[in-house]
Amino acid sequence: MTGPDGAPDPGSAPPPARYRLQCVVHRESASGIIIHDEQIFGRSEVTAIADAKARFAHLLAGRSGSAALRDAAGRVVWSTQQNAAPGAFKPL
Repeated sequence: MTGPDGAPDPGSAPPPARYRLQCVVHRESASGIIIHDEQIFGRSEVTAIADAKARFAHLLAGRSGSAALRDAAGRVVWSTQQNAAPGAFKPL
């Protein structure tokens, strides 16, 4: 849609797309893993992937794990696996 001056109406922009970030983070505990499943909203696949990468890095905090980002149709649009850096985790 356009406004009265012919410029695009900023209120007509499509809402951000919904993506699902699923992560498994390995940890030193009885259960051994933490499972995260959360939504990420992005105006484009590129921005959703960038947000997913940042969130996954935050969740890892030096541990190993894997992640997948799925679009609304369930297709994997990004995935990764990371091993912990040597000496990153030292039990007390």
